[in-house]
Amino acid sequence: MAMPPGARLGPYEIIDPLGAGGMGEVYRARDTKLGREVAIKVLPELFAADPERLNRFEHEARTLAAFNHQNIAQVHGVIDQPPALVMELVEGDDLASRIAGGPIAVEEAIPIARQIAEGLEAAHERGIIHRDLKPANIKVRGDGVVKVLDFGLAKATAAGHDAGAEAVSPSDSPTFASPAMTRMGVILGTAAYMAPEQAKGKVVDKRADIWAFGCVLYEMLTGRRVFNGESSSELIAAVIMSEPELTSLPAHVPAAIRRLIQRCLEKDPRQRLRDIGEARIALATPLVADAAAAVSGKSAPSVLAVSAWVAGGVLVGAALAWLVSGRTGAIPDSSMPEFSLKRLTELPGAEMHPDISPDGRQVLFTSSASGNRDVYLLRVGGARPINLTARSADDDEQGTFSPDGERIAFRSDRDGGGLFVMGATGESVRRLTTQGFDPAWSPDGRLLAYSTEAVIDPYARNTRAQLWTVEVASGETTRLLEGDAVQPAWSPDGRRLAYWANTGGQRDIWIVDAGGGTPVAVTRDAATDWSPEWSPDGAWLYFSSDRGGTMNLWRLAIDRDSGSASGAPQPITNSFTGIGYARFAADAQRLAVMAYSRSYELSLAPFDSAGGGKVGPETTVRSPSLGWCSSSPSADWLACTSRGAQEDIVLMRPDGSETVRLTDDPVKDRNPTWSPDGSRIGFMSARSGEWELWSVRPDGSDLRQMTDLRADTSVAIWSPDGKQAVTTSSTRPPTGLWLFDTSAMATRQNAKFFESQLPDVFSAESWSPDGRLIAGFLQDSGGYPRTIALWDVATATLRPLKVSLPRRWAFFFVNGGWLPDSRRFLVMSDSGLVLVDSVTGQSTPVQVRAGVRYDLTAAGRTLMVERLLYDADVWVMEVRR
Repeated sequence: MAMPPGARLGPYEIIDPLGAGGMGEVYRARDTKLGREVAIKVLPELFAADPERLNRFEHEARTLAAFNHQNIAQVHGVIDQPPALVMELVEGDDLASRIAGGPIAVEEAIPIARQIAEGLEAAHERGIIHRDLKPANIKVRGDGVVKVLDFGLAKATAAGHDAGAEAVSPSDSPTFASPAMTRMGVILGTAAYMAPEQAKGKVVDKRADIWAFGCVLYEMLTGRRVFNGESSSELIAAVIMSEPELTSLPAHVPAAIRRLIQRCLEKDPRQRLRDIGEARIALATPLVADAAAAVSGKSAPSVLAVSAWVAGGVLVGAALAWLVSGRTGAIPDSSMPEFSLKRLTELPGAEMHPDISPDGRQVLFTSSASGNRDVYLLRVGGARPINLTARSADDDEQGTFSPDGERIAFRSDRDGGGLFVMGATGESVRRLTTQGFDPAWSPDGRLLAYSTEAVIDPYARNTRAQLWTVEVASGETTRLLEGDAVQPAWSPDGRRLAYWANTGGQRDIWIVDAGGGTPVAVTRDAATDWSPEWSPDGAWLYFSSDRGGTMNLWRLAIDRDSGSASGAPQPITNSFTGIGYARFAADAQRLAVMAYSRSYELSLAPFDSAGGGKVGPETTVRSPSLGWCSSSPSADWLACTSRGAQEDIVLMRPDGSETVRLTDDPVKDRNPTWSPDGSRIGFMSARSGEWELWSVRPDGSDLRQMTDLRADTSVAIWSPDGKQAVTTSSTRPPTGLWLFDTSAMATRQNAKFFESQLPDVFSAESWSPDGRLIAGFLQDSGGYPRTIALWDVATATLRPLKVSLPRRWAFFFVNGGWLPDSRRFLVMSDSGLVLVDSVTGQSTPVQVRAGVRYDLTAAGRTLMVERLLYDADVWVMEVRR
């Protein structure tokens, strides 16, 4: 039935029609409760008249609503009468409209196809098959993000079964007559994109989606369908009987892509590509347009085929522009040599912080294979890495070769921590500083630049670090920059330093003169940009960025005279996994990179707070993109931060069965904490231009600003009655503790400010249930905890607590670290979870598998453990002339 503008469906008000979808009419609507626009798909009346279909629809809708992926349009919920889906409203053209204008250029089509593959892969892993993939069901937003729409014909396979192993009968889903669809007994789908087995009415599995994917990719590159016919019957006959004409693909399409399409369009599903993940890997192909042609106004050149090695499921496709022009002002040569790619490391755990020797023959990396972090040396092509810091029981990391390859600078926690220098094989270790991370050599080897903060996760930073230099011979240090700066990289001519900074939640690449002065931002947008590296001739700045949807390697031309950006960022790699820490050899013939993957595992377990803190059996849910979670007081919801190009606050059921996105915009929102009564969720946000605290109701309504302190606030720590909260300003003056009422927005005029009476900054973490004490830690200049401390709320005094903990510990729980007795609380140490007595300082280990975050809730009866599943390897890309 038609829905006029202004019509209401529950809390949704119809704005205007958007056209017909695969299962009914689609409308733009306003969610009057949450204040956002959504898409409403009203299902046909014949659908509503079939109780069996309706029940199946509601079941599948619930399955899809619990599924969240950046390349799939989110299902928000279901309306009962009339039956309708509430979905994410995706702006932008659908792919069918784009193709109607002619073939899509290879360098544009491949990123689109890769994102389609990523969405399908995530759905297939959850046992969800689309079964009606076509250009009209794919949208490309203005920012380049691809969304696959209309999983309405999908059928969730049995729980616990892989989508490829559990065949699905077409009769299990509804069929509707339309010009684009046909019904022949139990045939289902859009005829031009049906797999042969689907067109024959046989059972289908995820390989039907792979066939449709091949059809879509072919159509993008050629501007026409693989199969044609004047009727659905003719189309089905062509699908079953005819062979695809792959010779119609443009001549410049890489051979690897031709082979991919051919494998997707194998008529026998047994011969077809078996997993869409293989397509995603194959599409990690160079997509860099010729910069010289762009400057001259010529069309972009064809993309060269790449010779790459695939191992471990990771392909770092690249088109590196090795720059041969050294003349000032010359346009960099962006020709693309072929290269080979080889994974170098396969130790247990993650191999991080790669560096490559000036001659390109050796690499350094950090690994915890020995039990603590050490710096390893490995010959390119070798198989036996050498532990250069084996004699140190402390963490050693971030090794980097000197310009002549004779020395290695590195960070170490030994003797209080700092920067050290050793010989190229680990001999003659010498301290340079008592602070510092990510050392970078000046081209003449005389100085090291460093930051006062380590970078582990670019999404997790919200502090401010300083940029310093140290003279290697004398150890004399000089502060170069007061503003935030991490991971410095020295230009090859020694004139400038590149680094990245977090300003109001925006993470950009900056350049500053080596002698100081006003820094210049060379990227200024919502993307997370980090880990800069200069090309050996200084004409390009390489960096990692999620501006394409996932973290990959990009580059930016730099004007030699001004040090400013010249042109737009260009993509270098196209990988589903993250890419970071690119490092060049001196002759630019080799490049070392770190390829990594990360996801989160969340567990809930009973906790005996009355006794010694015994933990019961865990219930675990895997969450690829949600982390930094906080459990509601009743433990029925988790409030989490979505990690990726867009950071939002998302609610999730503890078993992963349902998710609700509370914020959905480019603004950075992170680190949620629940009020004690569960009525509000406080979180950090940069939506005012500064890191401030905001709050929202669990239903997404009543978003409001909690603080306007302009002091780089930390997380919200609620008082037991919820009437007050504290937050820490530890990175920008004034540094200290802010105490404020939660009934109105806190400002510098109406909030109470307390400075630590001790030299170190106090970071508040948890408020005791009796309201008397706030537990936290005293942190050093790098933001690392030094000492546990207790803030007495009544007297506004701070008391350090002497606790014997192994090495360095991380943080308290944000939401409920105290036990109900208001005497004991939990902290996380390097060895795991520890129960601490606030009176005696005695600590007792808690027997639970270690995590990266914990949360105690439900009156101390439930323990949430968050674990980071992280893997990283070092790869080398080598030019093949």
